Amino acid sequence: MNLKIVNAATYLPNNKTYFFYCGEYKRFDHENDKIDKNANIGIDGWFEAPLHIDAAIRHPRNRKVYFFKEDKYYRYNLDIDRIDKEAQINVDGWNDVCIPLS
Repeated sequence: MNLKIVNAATYLPNNKTYFFYCGEYKRFDHENDKIDKNANIGIDGWFEAPLHIDAAIRHPRNRKVYFFKEDKYYRYNLDIDRIDKEAQINVDGWNDVCIPLS
């Protein structure tokens, strides 16, 4: 069996969970209990998001999803369906989230 490793996942209020891996994503529909979309990041959705994501989280108080990749984060605005900020972790936000390698 050929399995793909999930790099990150996040749940959105549309009752769907998005699984990201290697420039692709799968959308799981909780209502129907199945994958309802197999797609490519930046082509079929999640425009301008990084292709290889280390982690993802939806902020509980705004309509933003934060993608983390190496020492950067990308703030994805669900209202405009685009990245609206790219910044350095520990410099421009998300302080003390990552610990530098020695």
